[in-house]
Amino acid sequence: MKKIFFISSAAIIILAATAFLFIYQSHAEVTEKTNDCYDMGGLPKMEKSGFMEKHFECKVETE
Repeated sequence: MKKIFFISSAAIIILAATAFLFIYQSHAEVTEKTNDCYDMGGLPKMEKSGFMEKHFECKVETE
């Protein structure tokens, strides 16, 4: 019984860590792209579906 508890606990911890890393990576990519866009003087426009980026656009108005 302890062995099953240990294995299931380890599996939950591994799944949680994997989910956290996936969420963090997605957030880091979005932050980097939007900051680069703002640095160029543009306005970012992004469409996401869950954690996946569907569309990214940086609108820079030239004078």
